[in-house]
Amino acid sequence: EWAGLRPEGKRTVLYLDYEASEEDINGRIGALKRGMGVDLEVPYRRCYQKLASDIEAIRKHVDEVDAGAIIVDSLGMAVGGDLNDTTSIMPCFQAIRSLGIPTLFIHHENKEKLLYGNVFIWNQARSVWQAQGAQDYDASTLTLGLYHQKANNTKLFPTVGLKFVFGENAEGLPTTRVERGDLMQFTETAEKLPLDRRITDVLGRGAMAVADIADEIGATTESVRITMKRKADRFIRLPDGNYGLAGEGE
Repeated sequence: EWAGLRPEGKRTVLYLDYEASEEDINGRIGALKRGMGVDLEVPYRRCYQKLASDIEAIRKHVDEVDAGAIIVDSLGMAVGGDLNDTTSIMPCFQAIRSLGIPTLFIHHENKEKLLYGNVFIWNQARSVWQAQGAQDYDASTLTLGLYHQKANNTKLFPTVGLKFVFGENAEGLPTTRVERGDLMQFTETAEKLPLDRRITDVLGRGAMAVADIADEIGATTESVRITMKRKADRFIRLPDGNYGLAGEGE
């Protein structure tokens, strides 16, 4: 268990790397092991060919390490073709599906903050999480928001806020510790939160007028009013006309 998250089981996760090196990945894993005090072993495979062309060798590696899940970094390199062409993308998804185990593809966004490439990528994904990071200049911490955008056969899960704390141990080796992160601290991460959560965070500091709430979170007064009316069990109007959190002070 870490950062408020509890795994439901333990599986070996195979890392298929098209972008970095084994030294890079082992360095990151080593920093996590030292910072979190966890035993973390991640089998690694450096990849050069299109995933579809390399699938039999990957299947052999999956069997050798008894992998129960795969991380692919990244989708564009694994496809190895035009991401706007469905005929380039389809073989990659067909090949990974043949392994029959969960796969996490890391992918990039375009300038509009949408998945880069053909809509087929979005359609084929069973679940899509967007990662948005933020940090102060020259800071030793990174705040990361994980926003669930698509789910097949499940509900959309609440946003997860994490904070990565980078440092060194007594031997001067790098460490990474992961904690719960406050997404309201940065504009980049706060603006992606659901409106009711942003209102709740602001009112946690004390009662406020609708206009002040809207100004604080960068929303319109009308959208704030509608949200608080829809969530009447959470927000209450006080005798002075300000709004507060239901049950506060009781």
